[in-house]
Amino acid sequence: MDRPNVLLVVLDAVRPDHLSTYGYGRKTDPFLSTLAENSLVFENAFANSNWTPTSHAALFTGRLPSETGVYGDTLTIPENYPTIPERLSSAGYRTFGTAAGVHIRSGRGFERGFDAFHETFRIRPSARFLRRALADSEAVKQLVYSLVRGHDNYTYYKTERLKRWIGTDPGDDPFFAFVNFKTAHHPYDPPRPYKSLFSDVDRPPIDVIELLAEKLGREPQSLPEGDIDRVRRISQEYPLIADTIDPTDEELATVKAWYDGAIRYMDDRVADIVGHLREHGLLENTCVVVTADHGEQFGDHGLGKHRYSLYDELLRVPLVVRLPERTDIQASAEGQSKDGTPVGKSVTRRSEMVSLIDLFPTIVNLAKAEFECPRFAEDLFSATDHEYLFAEVGRKPASPVRRHHTEFTDTPQNGPLQSVRDDSWKLIRRADDTQELYNWREDTDETTDLAATSSEVDRLASVLESSVTPLGDRIYDETVSDERLQRQLEDMGYL
Repeated sequence: MDRPNVLLVVLDAVRPDHLSTYGYGRKTDPFLSTLAENSLVFENAFANSNWTPTSHAALFTGRLPSETGVYGDTLTIPENYPTIPERLSSAGYRTFGTAAGVHIRSGRGFERGFDAFHETFRIRPSARFLRRALADSEAVKQLVYSLVRGHDNYTYYKTERLKRWIGTDPGDDPFFAFVNFKTAHHPYDPPRPYKSLFSDVDRPPIDVIELLAEKLGREPQSLPEGDIDRVRRISQEYPLIADTIDPTDEELATVKAWYDGAIRYMDDRVADIVGHLREHGLLENTCVVVTADHGEQFGDHGLGKHRYSLYDELLRVPLVVRLPERTDIQASAEGQSKDGTPVGKSVTRRSEMVSLIDLFPTIVNLAKAEFECPRFAEDLFSATDHEYLFAEVGRKPASPVRRHHTEFTDTPQNGPLQSVRDDSWKLIRRADDTQELYNWREDTDETTDLAATSSEVDRLASVLESSVTPLGDRIYDETVSDERLQRQLEDMGYL
């Protein structure tokens, strides 16, 4: 084949500083670390928003939330903005995709261009499920896996479903496959044995026993030292945002350990898929892209989960690109980085700032498909560096937090928010025109706000005003009539 296959894996809610690929002390991603040894690793990659639907819409279209409108009361990609799977499908690619929870689902434009698009929130025991199981054996496997090992947010199903699709006769057509793994999304409850890899949590040997204990009103899990109920509230609810719990360092360490175990589980699933490609003789002609749609907050800036901020614990994401083992494909990646170093497969680390919207022109160019490059996106393999990067998020409803904390009304940190960064500085602007300024290269944790003392504020504010459209105060507040969809939204903390 003269065009590569493309596998795009999004590790939902994964921070790069929790990956050994990026220097983390725990071995949370041994496979990805190995893959990275022969890949391009972007050390300063950033999402364009702080949660799943807005970030994926940017990734799929190469356009910012303020351009597509996917930031406020709508989470649907307009039809006039083509997506990666649409461009590749029109160029003759076979296409496979999986829904990312309940937000990246059919009817919102994310399914456009996919020959096979699989949603997962209906994989629960029911008459409808039994009918589906007759034609979808992977759904049965997922149910059995969950009853024994524990719920993994359907990562096992997505892996098995993709492997089966890859095994079908491809003819001469290359493929594009997109999977989103959400096991590391809160409430940070990975299946056995991953939750106990980095934590002393005790739990029953199989999940059925744990479910029965919960039905009987018993606490099936325990910590040798610590209050398991309190730690689970930190991991499942929003007590940091509502300021109802002041967690200890040990409690936050336990929550992070569960999160790390979930990352390790997803790393094993990525290894499974790549191993499957190798077994079928497809890996040498496949471009593998592993990234995340946003990060996660564990008390950073007094916040939890991924609401109410555009700080870099949410915007910085991993980005590892393994090029196909073909000289003509490698040649397409030649160029120069900011320091003049040749860019190609022999260079594994790149420090210039890049963005998720860059994946649109990068992937479509690799596929040799026709497209018009969006305004702010750039091919990752070009010699051009970004002068500025942008991120945006609309106003969020208070209802998910208020569901657990009835006294909560809102927070001044709520959106709409927009940010702009250059190679050294980052400006965050709120709807009330209050601003924060950080030297993100030197102050990576964004602890020192220099807005009151630096002249960089006016310069970056001018760039922001002249480059992007201000976000309206429209608020996302979904009303659903589908019981299973509502249950999934509640489980994920969105209702």
